[in-house]
Formats: sequence, C-alpha cells, structure tokens
Amino acid sequence: MPVYLYKKIKKDEEESFLQVKKINLAGYNAVFKLWEKKGKPLERGWNITKEELIEYALGKEGEVDMHSALIDITPSRKNEINLLEVLDIYLYTYREKKTEKAGWSNLMLRLGEIFGTDLESEEDKARLTKEFPFKRWPEENVYTFLYLKGEEGSWNWSRRGQMNGALIFKEAAAYFKEFFR
Repeated sequence: MPVYLYKKIKKDEEESFLQVKKINLAGYNAVFKLWEKKGKPLERGWNITKEELIEYALGKEGEVDMHSALIDITPSRKNEINLLEVLDIYLYTYREKKTEKAGWSNLMLRLGEIFGTDLESEEDKARLTKEFPFKRWPEENVYTFLYLKGEEGSWNWSRRGQMNGALIFKEAAAYFKEFFR
C-alpha cells in the first residue's frame, strides 16, 4: 500500500485531487526523518500527524492544507479503487538490546475514507489514481497496524509488517477494543 501526496484542485467548479508524488514511509525516508526530528524517541510512543507527513513530503514547496497523503488499499485490484487518507501515524519504537539504537517500531495508522468505487476497466483505475473528484465520506476512522525494523534493518518493513496490514473498520475496532487492557 504505497502512500501518495495529492493536491486539492478546482476543476470545472468541482474540487478534485491530483496525484503529485509517492511518499516513502520506510527506509531512511519519512518515518526515519521525522523520528530524528522528534529527538529519536526510544522505549516510548510518539506520533506523526498528517500535517507533519505532508510538510515532510512537500519540503518547502506548497501549502500543507491544500494537500493530503492517500493510500490505495486495493492497488492490485484492476476493477476497484479505495483511497484512504493518512490522518495520523502512531508509533512505539523499541531500543535494540544492549545499544542505544532503534530496534523496531510498531505503527498504527489512523486513516479516513476518501474515495472508492467499482471500475469498468484498468484504464479507469490508472486515470482515477492520478486524479479523482473530491468526495469526503462520513467521518469514520479506519486503522491498520504495521511493523518497521529499526537501524539494523535500515528502517524497512519486515516480513511481518509489510504494507499489507489488516484494515480495522469501526465495527471490528469496537469488538477488538475490549481486549486491549
């Protein structure tokens, strides 16, 4: 599930999203750079807001509030598109045993539904992932959990945490919540 930066634009009196570029979370990219910026927290929780993620992706080019970071949760399906907005990334970074280095991080992404539809063709998917009409769905959070290796793993996804974590919608979250004690 790659993350992409989209810009909000006006087109024919309607608002649309236009894909700008890919945002790499893993590797020595977004998560690592923002971890450094926050003082390299270890053995505690920390978070990346959507504004911080967008600011990182933009560098010094563009207005944060005119952009969104989106994930296509169905990238391999040719007849469907489902785009979710990254609202927050909550992390807990563990220390490597016997060192002061980051060992690994649990990530919980809080996402919001933006756009989804069934498609007629692959061409529709290619076209709609580049630009689509802005339709914010009712405010409902969706969550996914991922696992990122730390410094020894070059801040990359592990086999257990590749960008394919289960999406947890409201009903499932309500059920699972009782087990977090």
